[in-house]
Amino acid sequence: MKTIKYISLILILLSISCCVNQKQKDEKQIKATVQNFWKSVKNNDLQAYNGLIYESENFPGVTAGDLYFLHKHYKALNIQERLKGEIKIKDTIGLSPDIKMKYVQYTFKKREILTT
Repeated sequence: MKTIKYISLILILLSISCCVNQKQKDEKQIKATVQNFWKSVKNNDLQAYNGLIYESENFPGVTAGDLYFLHKHYKALNIQERLKGEIKIKDTIGLSPDIKMKYVQYTFKKREILTT
């Protein structure tokens, strides 16, 4: 009976460990993607930028316009590399509650941009 409890406890700990490891891997991948996004904006690299946008081939003018705007204002937005370092990943759901997603969101305030 004790061995069953120990085995159950070990299985629970292993499953928790796997979940934590997967979450860390996901967050690492998301942070790398965000850093690549800002790198492509800084370098004005449309090909790399489009490679990071889902179905970008369907909206070539839109992605080119977005990249132009972000590149033009990159210095004002990238306050001391803050955008690359302060990546906060949040959970959300898709169209169905069964679809779990993650997102990164930035909020800019005009006074922050003007003070630097």
